[in-house]
Amino acid sequence: MSPTLLILFVILTISLMFLSSPLSMGIALLIMALLATMLLSYQTSSLLAMMLFLIYVGGVMMMFAYFLSCCPNTKNPYSGFNMKFTPLLIIITTPLLIPMNTYTMNFSSHLDQKILLPMESPQSLSILLLMMLLLLTMLIVVKIATLRAGPMRPFKNM
Repeated sequence: MSPTLLILFVILTISLMFLSSPLSMGIALLIMALLATMLLSYQTSSLLAMMLFLIYVGGVMMMFAYFLSCCPNTKNPYSGFNMKFTPLLIIITTPLLIPMNTYTMNFSSHLDQKILLPMESPQSLSILLLMMLLLLTMLIVVKIATLRAGPMRPFKNM
């Protein structure tokens, strides 16, 4: 794993606590999902990392749609504490972003073996059960959200 990616992931996690707007939180979550995908692609196949990223993007889109239906259209006010905290965090973590000679990554030259590796492990049954649970949850959510119910917040016709 790249230490730089880990440090960026930690910085985003810490700064997520100080965000107040749903839009900025969603953008931070998308960047964190991208970093997690990059970190996971170093260890396993990139197909698994891409599926994880697509799941994150779908979840962030659902959260964004929920916030848009609940929250009124407001401006994104930045508090003074956030504006003072961000440069301080950047100054403190800049020396940590200098490339470190810790170790080199071992990349497998057998891509076809790397793709089938998750399904050949002993945990493949649990992965299959989790995928079926996710499918069942999606079907239940689709069944609950009927077209008759309409949006959560009625929109005025202009």
